[in-house]
Amino acid sequence: MHLAEQRLIGLAIWMVTLPALIRAGPVAYEERSEPPGVILGRSAALEAGTSVATINAPVRANGYGFGYWTINGEPVRSFGGRGLSIATFVLDVPTMAVARYFPEAQDADGDYLSDWWEWNRFGSLGFDRAADPDGDGIEIAVEY
Repeated sequence: MHLAEQRLIGLAIWMVTLPALIRAGPVAYEERSEPPGVILGRSAALEAGTSVATINAPVRANGYGFGYWTINGEPVRSFGGRGLSIATFVLDVPTMAVARYFPEAQDADGDYLSDWWEWNRFGSLGFDRAADPDGDGIEIAVEY
């Protein structure tokens, strides 16, 4: 076997074992709401590779409506774009899960639709009352 082949085999073995080495040991996990205190937070150090599920975020709590979860800053959504009340993932790196809540009466874009509802259903405030972003033939105003 040539030296170049030996190096390639060694590199391939290293690339296969590297993820296992990175995942060894406990990994920090924290869960909270934004704004703070809407839901009870929790934190733990779990084994790398552990499957984690957040709490089931209540749709409404303490005058706030649930929009969506973020995992390390990235929104968690269904294939249809809706905010999921439970986020699931495999813990490989230190992770912060945040339940994003909005005041129930907040309507920042003035379309008479609660912001939390728009964030939860559509992932943005970018639609007006007459829009049909889910393509079901029913305007947002009627679905709301």
